[in-house]
Amino acid sequence: MSLGAYSSLVIPVVVVLVAIIVLVRIAIAIEHALIRIASGVLTIIVLVGVLIVGFNFVGRVNTVQSAATTVAQDIAASYGGGGPVSAAALNTKLNRQASQALRNVGLDPTYLRLHVTCEGGQAVLHLRYADQSFMGGALSNQDFTANLPPNVRC
Repeated sequence: MSLGAYSSLVIPVVVVLVAIIVLVRIAIAIEHALIRIASGVLTIIVLVGVLIVGFNFVGRVNTVQSAATTVAQDIAASYGGGGPVSAAALNTKLNRQASQALRNVGLDPTYLRLHVTCEGGQAVLHLRYADQSFMGGALSNQDFTANLPPNVRC
């Protein structure tokens, strides 16, 4: 059985086809490995980003709560054991002090929303930091409260 004039090309053609198939499989394996590595790196980048944003958010929440507490303590010290004071008078004094407390930690006091309510003779400070540009306004929906000490009555 003779293959004719092309019989000398059969073996080299088979070898080349096998080599091409092997190279294609190696390329596919490398591509899959690169995709796995890239997805792993992307996952790590996303997790680190979430952690950074989370720590930033918690830091701002703690800062605003700390400002509310500091202002409540300052106002209690300045009013001593005097008689009742109006919520409006407290509001004015607290706005100045809270704005300064926020400036001291690097936050913009123009986003500060503060008001005092009288609940059963007890003055309660309500503080909101309305920064819509930070995390889509997530912090803006937080109402921080601090009970003013009993010596501040309204």
